[in-house]
Amino acid sequence: EAITLEAWVKVTDVDAHEYHVIVAKGRTGNKGFSPDNQNWALRIRRQNGKGHLNFLFASDPQAKNEDGSPASPNGHWHRWTSKTGFEAGTGWHHVAVAYQFGDPESLRGWLDGVRVTGTWDMAGATKAPPVVDDDQVWIGASQGGLAANSLIGSVDSIVIHRGLVSDEVMKTRYRREGPAVVAVAETMPELGSIPQGTVRLTLHEGLASHNRWLVEDETMPAQSLTYDRLHEFVLTKLPTAFDAWGMRDHWKVPVVARLTSDVDLPQGNHRILLRARGLSRLWVDGKLVLRTGALTGSPSGEEPMTPLATPLRPGIRLPGYRQQEAVANITLSKSGLHRVVLETIVGGKGHRPDTGELIVALEPEGTQDFYVLQAQSDNASPLKLTDEAVQSLLRRIDSELEHFDTSRRRQLASSQDAYWETRREYARDWLGSKHPDHQPATLDVLHISNPIDLMIDKKIKEAKRLIVSKPEGDNDLFHTLIWPIFEEHCFRCHGQRALGGFQLRDRESLLLGGVSGLPGITPLKLEESEVMRRITSHDPSERMPPVGEGLKAEQIELITDWVNAGAPWPAQAVSEQQLNYSLLLDDAAFLRKVSFDTIGLPPTEEEVKRFLADPAADKRREKIDELLADARWADHWMPYWQDVLAENPTLINASLNSTGPFRWFLVDALKDGKGIDRWVSELVMLRGNPHTGGAAGFGLAGENDAPFATKAQILASAFLGVELQCARCHDSPYHSTTQKDLFSLAAMLERKQGVVPRSSRVPAAFFEKQQRIALIKATLKPDEQVVPGWPFDDLVKNAEQSDSGELLRDKKDSREQLALLLTVPDNERFAQV
Repeated sequence: EAITLEAWVKVTDVDAHEYHVIVAKGRTGNKGFSPDNQNWALRIRRQNGKGHLNFLFASDPQAKNEDGSPASPNGHWHRWTSKTGFEAGTGWHHVAVAYQFGDPESLRGWLDGVRVTGTWDMAGATKAPPVVDDDQVWIGASQGGLAANSLIGSVDSIVIHRGLVSDEVMKTRYRREGPAVVAVAETMPELGSIPQGTVRLTLHEGLASHNRWLVEDETMPAQSLTYDRLHEFVLTKLPTAFDAWGMRDHWKVPVVARLTSDVDLPQGNHRILLRARGLSRLWVDGKLVLRTGALTGSPSGEEPMTPLATPLRPGIRLPGYRQQEAVANITLSKSGLHRVVLETIVGGKGHRPDTGELIVALEPEGTQDFYVLQAQSDNASPLKLTDEAVQSLLRRIDSELEHFDTSRRRQLASSQDAYWETRREYARDWLGSKHPDHQPATLDVLHISNPIDLMIDKKIKEAKRLIVSKPEGDNDLFHTLIWPIFEEHCFRCHGQRALGGFQLRDRESLLLGGVSGLPGITPLKLEESEVMRRITSHDPSERMPPVGEGLKAEQIELITDWVNAGAPWPAQAVSEQQLNYSLLLDDAAFLRKVSFDTIGLPPTEEEVKRFLADPAADKRREKIDELLADARWADHWMPYWQDVLAENPTLINASLNSTGPFRWFLVDALKDGKGIDRWVSELVMLRGNPHTGGAAGFGLAGENDAPFATKAQILASAFLGVELQCARCHDSPYHSTTQKDLFSLAAMLERKQGVVPRSSRVPAAFFEKQQRIALIKATLKPDEQVVPGWPFDDLVKNAEQSDSGELLRDKKDSREQLALLLTVPDNERFAQV
């Protein structure tokens, strides 16, 4: 059969990806259809920066010719691409292809009514018929709406003919009046009044392309942010992007950064300088005076070193790497205020939103120096374009930007304060009505009310009740000789777990029997002690411990003597002296210790002198508060949490579960004083941008076929003290955790049913080689599906029916449920860990 496909398209960014689907049948991702069932497709394909016509279909890979040879010997994907293309952003274009299936010579293409030639550039020409089924026809996308195949721009008037349309008909489809590219007139924007002394920065996200300004039917994107703290036409970075919770996010590139101010300039003929990284334009009093070109990059990531620029004047600050430099002459007919507007495009396809060192400077007539362009101000001093002056200026700008970012981040984060106050009320109710014994009470004797001090005092009192007054010699045999043997060789299987029904937690459990039914130890009777039979056995299938050559002769002799002595298991002797409170540190030692604990640095000499001279009774409490408010507190503790939470904490290696960028989320949370339950919950929610410092960066896991399992393992270890590393491949042999525990947790984090990867298995040969029952079990099969679910009933029982469920904002979100169950007061393990 024959088909003709035609449409009107306006592609605004051909560089966004290689293929832009206009209309296609099949390859939708719908259930019940093969993923490569392309009946036919009309697309735009990027080649050499232009959009070319592209026709694609798939044939049956099993199809045969009449002589029995393969119908498609070079592959079953067949693609034709035109040799002629069009520029992106050049308005509407008419595109069409016609094809008689089975006749490769029949392929015709038309661009704007003109016949174009092309080549079969995949699998060659074929007489094979296409795949034919009842899958859907999609417009503007394919493969389930995959962004990399979607049309960037507009489409109109699609026609599908069941037959071939002639050249004569296609010629009538297209007629243009005027130039092919209609650019929007470049006029200085009207921006109203600007506060005196201010260079106003506004950001506009999502421009069509970083390679050009607006064309017909396009408008400048709406204003995303206003920043009124600049006083000079100088910028080295954009303010930080945040989401609605105050998480670090990303600007939607390309971004137009617009700097506007009223500048007091003298009459005369001057030179004006612009340094910018990307496409930029500078107006003075409505006249366009300077431009720089579009942002460029290295196609391979490697390029020759760029030599240092030739300075315009001796002593002038040189432009930064990849900063373009443009100079022009301007004539001002009068002195006074002049409106200056700079627009620069920041970032783009394949480019981060980095401004570089953006600078506008002026060399007034009669001078031999360039000066940074400043807003009108009564107290502004001229700033020469020198290293010393600019570096000092940049420090001030960076400091003001950081303050702005912090204020904005906290303002956005405050949108969640009401919810967290609800969480606090729940916690207070839980403490007061359900667990009154947890309420802290002031310990008047020591004048402490800090709950940590109270906890320590409670433990000391409990320990003092257990003080053993027996001479230490009675404990030597067991605690110094026998216990270390049990701890090293037996506890992995018989400590937390009771493999074979035998456990070594205390003397009573030691005396009980295991799978053999014999007592573990019968005091004074070696022949009736199963432990003695096992540790002295020469049979590898029975000997304990099961690995290596068993215990050494001297170790067996020690245990023998111990059993013959009646197997005493006395409480360990503790002297009361060990449980006395240590003396309070003097002021100098306290200051040094608390400084290292909080900010990681010793106090300065001046800080020591001031603290020692302070007579205030509460100066230690005040000093602690002061250090916790110090920004260095966050800098010091962020690496600790990064080590706890990041398997591979690096910013530059994107593989092997790299989670480096979320360090910024950590330092922001610490600086903002967020409660640990709050920032851990926000971490689990994986919000923001993973590459710019949002909590989502914690979710990065390259070269990993079960990334959410890796993150679930880290969360369990860091905040619950539950080890799930073994459960990646099998149930833990030494703990009570199972594969299902890990993958249920991972499914909660992933917000969908998870699949056990094929790498999570133990080869069958391992079990075949075991001479006794294997310690490990693989209770899940590869590719087995695991539904989201809280696996730790011992921590939060009946999680589904827990009162804490009322705190969920989205009861269908398993990730939010995980964040809640991890940190809610019902889960006492979180606070303990």
